[in-house]
Parts: sequence; structure tokens; C-alpha cells
Amino acid sequence: KIIAENVQGCKQPHYFGSAGAGFIFLCKDDQTIYLQKRNTRGGIGQWGFPGGGFSPKILGFIPYERFFDTPIDEKHRFKPDDPAFMKNAQREVVEETGSMPQHQLVDVHIYEDCGFIYKTFITNMPAAEQSKWKPRIDSENLDHGWYPISEFLKMDLFFGFTNPLIQRVLKNVKA
Repeated sequence: KIIAENVQGCKQPHYFGSAGAGFIFLCKDDQTIYLQKRNTRGGIGQWGFPGGGFSPKILGFIPYERFFDTPIDEKHRFKPDDPAFMKNAQREVVEETGSMPQHQLVDVHIYEDCGFIYKTFITNMPAAEQSKWKPRIDSENLDHGWYPISEFLKMDLFFGFTNPLIQRVLKNVKA
């Protein structure tokens, strides 16, 4: 299932990268979500998920990151089915947590804003895998951990958690 969210008019004046991708890790067994408290680039102190921006010069998993004004021009745009989204999302998880955990992909959400596309891979991690995964905290984050879905809705969330994405998370954790 791929759910696309289209925004009319440019919601943001620029983005870090011309595209972005990340992972949301859910544990349906105990109704929790893995979150990170941000320490960088707009949103310090807000809660988000592992992910980040990238642009067409991503070679060998080394992102060419810079700010791109919206709308993103044609030569820097990605198509939603580009494999660079998964590669970047995996690279970001390893960069921000130290390892890529075992998980099951359950949904994909696409956010589009004036040529910028952010693809979020929503996953389920069974409790047995959750207990094995030992993510570390990196310099981009102040804190991290597994939080009950009921608490998630009360947290100060990073702008990447749009209403449609939050609804996808809630649907998938309860499915």
C-alpha cells in the first residue's frame, strides 16, 4: 500500500536535500513506536523518526546534502519509485542508531511538496526483535526510545509527522 499526500502550494520554502526518506518502527505486540528527540536543523527538541534528506549526487551511500528551495527543479527531482529512497532510509537508520533492525514492511507513505518527495517506510518489529535491537543515540538526537502510542499523540512532533502520516501510523499499529 502506498499512500501519497500532495500539498497544493509550497508548504516549506526549502528542504535539506531534494528528497528524503526514513523508517518508522512500530511494535504491534506492545503498541509502541521508536522515536528520537531531534538535536539538529529546525525542530530541536521535537520527536521524529530516523531519516533524512538526500539529492541526486548520492553515490556509494554518501549523501550530497544542501538546502533546495521549492519548487525543486526537474534535474534534482526524484520519482517516487526510485530505489534511492530505500537506500537513503537504510543509511540514515544505520547512521542515527548504529544498526538496521529486523522488521517487516507494512506500509509506505509519500509526502510531496513542490517537487520534494519524502518517502516513509512504516514497519512492524515483533517484540522478540525489539528486545534484540540496541539502538544508540547519535549527535543528531538528544534522546530516543520506545514510547506507547498513547504517549506519541501527546508529544511535540517534528513537522514530518503530518496528519495523514500520523493516521497511517495509528492504523498500522492497531492492524
